[in-house]
Parts: sequence; C-alpha cells; structure tokens
Amino acid sequence: MKDNSLELFGKRLNQLTFNDIEEYIRLNPNENLHTEYKNFEFLDNAEKVSKAVSAFANSDGGNIIVGVNSPGQGQSFPPTIKCTSDKKYSQDRILQIITDNVQPVILGVKIYTIPKDESQWICIIHIPPSNNIPHMSKDNRYYHRIESRNVPMDHYHVLRAFNSKEYPALEPIGPVSREGDIVHLGFILSNDSFKICKWPFLKVQFYSIPFKITSKSDNSVVSFEDAVQFSPSDKVIYGHSTINVFECEVESNKPFIIKISTGGDGFDSRVYGVYINCQSDGNNDVFKFDISSGAEEFWIKYRSKISEKMKTTFLDIIAESHTPYLSLPEESKQTIRDELEKEFDK
Repeated sequence: MKDNSLELFGKRLNQLTFNDIEEYIRLNPNENLHTEYKNFEFLDNAEKVSKAVSAFANSDGGNIIVGVNSPGQGQSFPPTIKCTSDKKYSQDRILQIITDNVQPVILGVKIYTIPKDESQWICIIHIPPSNNIPHMSKDNRYYHRIESRNVPMDHYHVLRAFNSKEYPALEPIGPVSREGDIVHLGFILSNDSFKICKWPFLKVQFYSIPFKITSKSDNSVVSFEDAVQFSPSDKVIYGHSTINVFECEVESNKPFIIKISTGGDGFDSRVYGVYINCQSDGNNDVFKFDISSGAEEFWIKYRSKISEKMKTTFLDIIAESHTPYLSLPEESKQTIRDELEKEFDK
C-alpha cells in the first residue's frame, strides 16, 4: 500500500526544518485527512493518542504534528507553534505509548524530532496506512478519519475492514524466560486475519549463537548452530487462531538478535527481527520489528544501548533482505552497512 504522507513540501519528513513546519502551518492552517495538529499535552493522554493514531492507520495514514496549538485546544485561529523542552516527550516514550495502547501493533510508525534551537523542539508522528486493519484504540473501539476528524467506525465499516485483508497475516509470537544462562523461547504462529493459511512455515535464524530445539511431543533435543525451518504438523491455521510451532533454548548471558521468516501457500513471506535481552531478575526486554518497515524504529531505540558487534549483526540482517548480500566480499558488505547506518541516522 502506497504511503502518501511521507513527504511535506516535497521533502522527506526526516529532512524537514523548523522553518519548513512554520511555513507549512501558515499555508495549511486547517487540519485535513492526512494531517492533525496537537499540543504536547496531548501525549499525556494515552486514550486520545491511541484514538488519533489508530484512526490514521485505519484510513490512509498521515502525520500528527505535535507542538501546535490548534482551534479546539484553547487556541484561536490560526494555529500557532508551541515547542517543548521537556525530555519526557522523547521518541522512545511516544512510541511506547502508541505500542502499548493500539492493538494490533501498527508497523512502521516513526517519530521525527524537529529542533527549533538547542533546547526546544516539536515532533511529527508519522502513521503509515496499515495492511493489518482494523486497529483498536485504548477504549476498545475502532476509529477512522473522515476529513479532519477521528470518528468511531460503525459495525459495517469494522466488518469490512476485517474482510479487506487479502492474505493471512502470520506473526511469530511466544513466551520468553531465563534460568541461569539459559534463555527459553517459545515460537507460536498467529494468524491475525479471517483468511485461512495453508502450509504455514516458520524459519528461525540465530546469529553466532548455538541453540537447541526441544520437541514438544517427546522432549527430544536437537542442536543447531545456524538456522532451522519448521512446518507445523497442523497444515492449516484458521483465521484468528494460533498454533504452537516449537520451543528452544539458547545458552547466552548477553543480548542477541534472531531473524524470523513466516509464510505459507499463496502469499509472500514476511521477515522479522527480534532483539532479546533477558535479565536474571525476570525483567525481559524483547523488541520485534518488521524488517521492511520497522528497522528504523529499532535503530532509534537501541543504537546507543547495543554493542558494535550487535550493530553489525542488525545491519547484516537488513542488508540480507534487500541485496544479494551474502555472496559479496567483506569490503563490499562494510560499504553497504555504512550506507544503511547513515540512512538510519538521518
């Protein structure tokens, strides 16, 4: 699905300056199907955030420009910019609010911070049109955009949204726990659509970490050092149902990344990256991202937290998905990794 709201003024969102935003608001004082203005206090209300974000995802996507007092928010016409310097409005926190309060998770949401000076900024929440509609708000209702408003969807529109999915939406999910240096992982395929998926499969790629596959039927253990593909004994996953695929153990006291591919008969496979950092105290940091649309989100959140080796692993995963990467010499691979890093850092 084409994303028509990735640009303003002919510029990519990550290239916009504060002056660009001022000029855009001057020329476009009214909100519209793809643009909404909000002040930063808006972000303190998770229910309002989830309504707005889910409405854009359930429609044609769009941008919420945060840091603008618009009519209806105690502001007379035309709207004016009101920046923030409060660090609680960080990219990570905004993404967390959205992830925690919209179901299912919207893939590809991005937060762009646009500085006015060294201490003040505004931001843009970019919501792409979703292939996995409808998305539900925190108040357990579904919303969509009608002109400049976020309106509850009636029964007909909700049913039509569910039936609009053209292919089974398989996602890997599962429990994660740790015991000593052993991390226990469970892999479950979830079909989040009404369509039946025939001949499903799940392929897991571990990077530089040996792992053991435990059979659920007889508790037998098989060790692997690279990758393994599973086709569940159930040859069909019905709509809105899940099946257990396998369990495995990883011996590691450090964070690691795995790549998961899912697919089935009649539709293209999807590729995910999963960052796993299991703490001995039970606090687990698990972050799943779609390779095609969520890689930048992972980079923004974790680039300052992960090792150089893990950064290389992450960039390798992304590069493998877009180029004939594996057969290239190391020097060429490094060039591609450098280019990807520059793109993510824009």
